[in-house]
Amino acid sequence: MITITDGPLHLYQVEQGGILVTGILAELDVSALPEQAILPHESVSVSHAMALKKRVQSEKLLLPPCLLVGKLNLDKVRWQAECVEAAQWYSDCGECTHRLYAVENRHVLQEFRQQISMHQQWLIADGHHRMFAASQRHAPQSRMMAWLVPQQNAVITSFVVQASYTQAVDVTKFKQHLSDFDICESSETEADYTIWLGKAALWFVLQRATSDSYLIQTQLRRALQALPAFEELWSKNKVELSDDAHVVTAICRAPQIEDIFAAAKAGKYFPEKSTLFTHKADSQVLYHLNQQAACA
Repeated sequence: MITITDGPLHLYQVEQGGILVTGILAELDVSALPEQAILPHESVSVSHAMALKKRVQSEKLLLPPCLLVGKLNLDKVRWQAECVEAAQWYSDCGECTHRLYAVENRHVLQEFRQQISMHQQWLIADGHHRMFAASQRHAPQSRMMAWLVPQQNAVITSFVVQASYTQAVDVTKFKQHLSDFDICESSETEADYTIWLGKAALWFVLQRATSDSYLIQTQLRRALQALPAFEELWSKNKVELSDDAHVVTAICRAPQIEDIFAAAKAGKYFPEKSTLFTHKADSQVLYHLNQQAACA
């Protein structure tokens, strides 16, 4: 299990695209995390993490809270009637509305702390490098803010993948190549993948998997990189089609949170920039926490 400090708890909401996600904002003690208490699902660049380490040590509050997903049931208590809205603001990035609530009721605090202490494993949804840097044994700053969100409420989609080639991609040969990786053409409703050659959309299904999000993501990238004349592969957070006959654009169906947990528990890493948790904490929430602490 994870350990939260004795500091105040807050409820934090992010509303984006008409979908509202609510979680607990708390400070974690990451100085002695039990093995597999916090599960990464993407690999970490050590150089990037070490560059962040200095900020974690000296400028912690400039970093947005990590997003951790786990088994919480916020509806067990009527927190809406007991908590006071402390701040509300809008961020242009992602076009999100943010709300912060102070949790002061003793019963609500006790219930939330108990739920957090009972849950054994949490998935890092956003903030892998921040968490890695903070948890290093030689890092004097061993506390990090985290936004703890019920896994059933996490909103996940896939990053868009684009691949470029040194010669134009032939549609017939491309379909045959994908079939060698068990990726076969399908109807739109059954598809694991939507793939555009130019601006023409095609739909494909991975025949070896029914709902394995990990295999769906990794197999697509293997196939694209194995296509002759492969040049480069990159990810984007939204579809931007290209008229270039040398470019393939693809997106996988949304990953399932259960599949991400299962892969993380097995020590498997999803490809970098493959899972996109759309609702993320804003660094401005820490400004409002500081304002509250100053007024307390």
